[in-house]
Amino acid sequence: MTHAPFPRNPGEHLRQLDAAAKAQKDALRETLAAARHRLRPAILKERAQNRLLDSALDTFTRAENSVRQHPARAVGIAALIGAVLARGPLLRLAAAAISKGSHHVKTRLSAGAKPANNEDSDE
Repeated sequence: MTHAPFPRNPGEHLRQLDAAAKAQKDALRETLAAARHRLRPAILKERAQNRLLDSALDTFTRAENSVRQHPARAVGIAALIGAVLARGPLLRLAAAAISKGSHHVKTRLSAGAKPANNEDSDE
C-alpha cells in the first residue's frame, strides 16, 4: 500500500483543500437551489400542463393525418358517433314518423281512397 507523499508546504495544501471544499459546497448549493425551483408546486403544475397539451396536440395531429389518408372511414366513424350520441332524439323522431305515417294511411283507407303512389303529397 502506497501513501501519498507528505506535502512540502502543509499550509498551501490546506488552502487548496479548503478551496476545493468551498467549490464543492457552492456546487451543492446550486444543485439544491435548482432542485427546489424545479420541485415547486407551480413549476410541477406547469410542466404537467405542458405535457398534457403536447400529448393532446400530438393526438390531434395524428388524427388529422389519419382523416386526410382515409376520408371515407373518417366520415363513417363520425356518422356512427353522431348516431350514437343522437340515438334518443332519432328514435323519438322515427317513432313519430311511423306513427304519423300509419295513421295517415289508416284514415285514407277508411275514407275509401286508394293509397297514393306519391307519398310526398298531402291532400
